[in-house]
Amino acid sequence: MKKTLIFTLLIVVFGGVALTGCGGKEGTDISAMELDSDFAGVYKVDGGDYAADVTIEKTGKHYHMLWEFDGSASKTYGKGIELNGVLGAVFADIAGFDVGAIIYIKEGDGLTGVWTPVESPGLSFEKTPGTKSISPARPDNKGTYKTTGKRPDGSEYEGELVVKSFGKRFSATWKIGEDEVLEGSGMALGNVLVLGYGAKKETSLAVYEIKGSELEGSWLHSETIWLSKESALPMGTESCVKQQ
Repeated sequence: MKKTLIFTLLIVVFGGVALTGCGGKEGTDISAMELDSDFAGVYKVDGGDYAADVTIEKTGKHYHMLWEFDGSASKTYGKGIELNGVLGAVFADIAGFDVGAIIYIKEGDGLTGVWTPVESPGLSFEKTPGTKSISPARPDNKGTYKTTGKRPDGSEYEGELVVKSFGKRFSATWKIGEDEVLEGSGMALGNVLVLGYGAKKETSLAVYEIKGSELEGSWLHSETIWLSKESALPMGTESCVKQQ
């Protein structure tokens, strides 16, 4: 897994039915699958040009994650949030040079995911043996959203999220207050929106449910160096309303 994030926003959308008007179209339809919402466990995954043991542990309201790669002493750590049977995570090595985001679904003992480094447009896949890869859809939820949120300390903020579509990916610009701007790209499938963002020394994750023209979700933030810690992180909340 090669993944990089530099003052960047990454949005990924996954969820129920592959139809237009919510998250996208022409992607994997997971509505008929019996998805497991408990991702805790150790999984052997194949990424095509790599193999790894992925350990996923529940810590508070989110998950702590560790990738240990065959034939290498390097490790990648992450934090994930589950919503509607979908696990979205942001991950990085401790140095912060290799950062990105991944989405998993779990059916039975099978785990399958799609991930992307935020500095390149490519998509990559990893899964346990015998499972099928999941396919992103063409996103159709482009537009401008007004955002309001609450930080873990209870303070509130406002901002704006602008989403533009490009085939099966879309770009996004998230503005907070007067001077904070995050930019990136992503992919879509259903009604769960996963957003990873940050700079070289920090990583953050937000996971939303798409409710028509509104988004409702929660987020967490960490200095990249602390991703390896198993302790739970405080979480904030955010709502986004699409502007007409």
